[in-house]
Amino acid sequence: MPAMRQIAIPEIQRIKAEILELDPDEIHPLHRKELMEKKWPFIQLRKPEKQAAFDAAILKLLTDLPYTVVSVVIDKQAHLARYQTWAYDPYHYCLQVLFERYCMTLHKLKARGDVMSEARAKREDDRLAAAYEDLYNNPGHIYPEVLARVTSKKLKVRKKQQNIIGLQIADLIAHPSSMYLRSVYNNEPQQAAFGCQVVKILVERKYRRSWWGAIKGYGIKWLP
Repeated sequence: MPAMRQIAIPEIQRIKAEILELDPDEIHPLHRKELMEKKWPFIQLRKPEKQAAFDAAILKLLTDLPYTVVSVVIDKQAHLARYQTWAYDPYHYCLQVLFERYCMTLHKLKARGDVMSEARAKREDDRLAAAYEDLYNNPGHIYPEVLARVTSKKLKVRKKQQNIIGLQIADLIAHPSSMYLRSVYNNEPQQAAFGCQVVKILVERKYRRSWWGAIKGYGIKWLP
């Protein structure tokens, strides 16, 4: 968390003010879709030199920040076909897998951390929050001393407009990471040049891995 406050927040503010030329008194969360489409308020990215400067600054930030990534992708059709009427809600299944690895990562680092998701729609958010609370109260094989590393007894759900830097960074990572998993497990091509550069950072430095360096099953997981 100190690194997030001391490095990420001022650097993101600098990128927004100097490269994107946004008013520092206004809230403009970085949103991948709007950035890719160069829509307002990110119209400066229509200039090649601004796009290059933005890409370089974001890649440097993703390299320099201390963080660990766990990515989980689920094939919903395969999941339903395998389990049929007993199929676990796919999003909640992903949450369980992520939560277990998050707890183990915190325990290994002797750290503490909370759990936050980006708001989607009230019904989906309420279901996810209920699933998280049930998971926290019934953690299965997660040992109490490992679970104690998590500070959130209830899921924190925040909207993009609340300008939370951690969610913005996660948004920049999520799609490239998802495409990487699809390429590894499903032979789908990675296409975007910037996304491939993000993935290179994740693979070389940021994915959670075993003590012998394995990423599969540790930092990346394909379900079911």
